[in-house]
Amino acid sequence: GERNWRAKYAAHLVPLTEKSARTPEVALEVARAGLEAVHDTFEFERDGETLKLAEAMKSSAASAQTGVVRSESADEPKDEEAFAVQAGPGKCVAGADLEALVADKVSAGEIEPDVLEALRGLNAHRAEWRKALKDTYFVILGATSELCPLEPLLAMGLNVVAIARPNAKRQAALIAKCRAAPKGASLTVPVLGESADASRLTDPDYLASVAGADVITHTPELKNWLCGLAPGKRLVLGSYIYLDGADHVRASVAMDAILAGVIEARPDTALMYLGTPAVVYPIPRAATEESVRRREKTPFWHKVASFALGPFEPNTTAPIALESVNPKAADTSKEMFLYNGISNIQGPNYMLAKTLQNWRATLARETTGTRVSVNMTPMCTTHSVMHVKSVAHAVRGLQAFAPLVAYDPATARSLMALLMVYDMCSNDSPANPTVPLRNPLDIFATLGVHGGIWRCPYSQESLGKTAFLLGALHIA
Repeated sequence: GERNWRAKYAAHLVPLTEKSARTPEVALEVARAGLEAVHDTFEFERDGETLKLAEAMKSSAASAQTGVVRSESADEPKDEEAFAVQAGPGKCVAGADLEALVADKVSAGEIEPDVLEALRGLNAHRAEWRKALKDTYFVILGATSELCPLEPLLAMGLNVVAIARPNAKRQAALIAKCRAAPKGASLTVPVLGESADASRLTDPDYLASVAGADVITHTPELKNWLCGLAPGKRLVLGSYIYLDGADHVRASVAMDAILAGVIEARPDTALMYLGTPAVVYPIPRAATEESVRRREKTPFWHKVASFALGPFEPNTTAPIALESVNPKAADTSKEMFLYNGISNIQGPNYMLAKTLQNWRATLARETTGTRVSVNMTPMCTTHSVMHVKSVAHAVRGLQAFAPLVAYDPATARSLMALLMVYDMCSNDSPANPTVPLRNPLDIFATLGVHGGIWRCPYSQESLGKTAFLLGALHIA
């Protein structure tokens, strides 16, 4: 095995993805083997007893009580507000104005053209689709995450199941958002422990003091609770937890164990993720070609910086020759262009956490017919990113290299929520498992709100030193 995993993990992930790209069957074999290895390796510890994770998920029958909060507003959701995207401080755009904004971002190279087409479809059907989602329960694992869709979904008057760690102040904030949301919105939360008084769960203040669960320590209970929640209704399970270091892996494995258990018990369950740029995955040919064109027109100062602080490496590599593809797919070309977004500053824990989510996304879509939304999310100025000074400098500095741009979290949150709604409702969406893909990995090459990384002339990893310097000196 690799002795220096921290420094050399990327060298193993790239060929693994290349192997997955060769045939649809191999892609699923890799995903299945990867998830099996994770679930066979990780253990669940409680009260001095250690069990394999898979065993722990089946051996416990414990669950949770349910707290429900509903909107106190008499106002119906307004589509111009519910389906809007924040475009700046105090400015929101919807409908034709949103389409115009996204068209500009497509032209700039920040967003892929299929995103604009998806939003046009959403705008044409938004009232119909919002009504269709009235009986759907959106389960958010990590409901206090900056980029999770909790607020946009409540603004649409929909049902949200919020799972976040016990914290009276944060739970109260979630409850307050629901109470102030338009008519129809609801917030469901788990309540663990026998000491909670069931008769008081209708009191918002009391509920905030007892609500919440930690996916790492309450994994079996949450799986059991979700399996029995809202019988007869469809669940959409979303994995949004981000933690530092090894805890990110633990949380991601726990979330995956919950998803797997719920899908087995409730086959109509759908999944929602935020795609990450920091792994290896396919991107459209057109994005690769633009990256090459931009590199051919590189400014002189790029050459100087590349010599002094680089070298700046190409954002693209030679295409992978595919051995076989799904003949029913709209695209049956035998070349796949892979994007290597691995950044050593994020480390192998982040890579493993996000790779196992990609494995679950492809396997669920292709083998259990699960609808899966996993659209690429741009670099954002979230607290989890910007609280590390070196990373904050790099994020600012990267924006000196067009078309790279970091999005405000509110903008990304609302835009990604709209694309997720499109994925859950449109029969034409690649999230729909009946839409044939050339290779299961191609799900990651669709609906990319990537903030320019797919079309940038250089890899982000090779820009690190220069980006840090530009950001630290406030040049970018």
